[in-house]
Amino acid sequence: MMITAIIITLTSCDEKTKTKQEHETKVVRDTSLTILQDLPIEIDSLDHIIHVVGEPTAGGYRSSYMSSESSVSRFQFSLVNSYDGGFSGKIYNMKFQKVDTDEITDLTNEVVLISSFSYLKPVEAQNQGSYFLYTVYDSDSNGDQSIETDDLKSLYLSNSDGRNFHRISPENEELIDWKYIKAENRVYYRTVEDSNDDGLFQNSDIIRYFYIDFDSQPWTSIEYN
Repeated sequence: MMITAIIITLTSCDEKTKTKQEHETKVVRDTSLTILQDLPIEIDSLDHIIHVVGEPTAGGYRSSYMSSESSVSRFQFSLVNSYDGGFSGKIYNMKFQKVDTDEITDLTNEVVLISSFSYLKPVEAQNQGSYFLYTVYDSDSNGDQSIETDDLKSLYLSNSDGRNFHRISPENEELIDWKYIKAENRVYYRTVEDSNDDGLFQNSDIIRYFYIDFDSQPWTSIEYN
């Protein structure tokens, strides 16, 4: 079945120019950065709690899960709860601890920058597994020997215990956005492709559309237009 999508002009693709490198050097985390582990996050129905590791903001922040009695200092991140189960911040890793044990699983051993993560609670509600979805900067695409928000952004998925963390959007493409549609139990997302291979992303490049159908097992990313 052919699915018709409405293409929206995205000024951000034109304003945010990124360079793609064919041969990237391995990036090492800057040891001069202050990296902290936040107090754990608990999400109802999960048998793991989550420790978020990242870089604090200059002025500190107040987590949406902090009680009114919690102290706020410059040694805290800005984990913002964007909606039920969704968080954003400057995150370098996440540690998943099984409840009532000291068993901890690191999300990744790679140098990445996670800008947001969301628990797909509606997927669990339909008994189709439990997953986290992440927006991740995972490569030094502009060649400045660091991974920051001016590099390419990708979409990642993992099990709710932090295992099987992997990219689902195509390599060397910029993630534009994603959306969960409850009626179809699908995550839809779109990327922009450097169609003329000039190392720059512009409005003239191709926007590609994908979805993941969690009712189909095993699920895969399916491209549509």
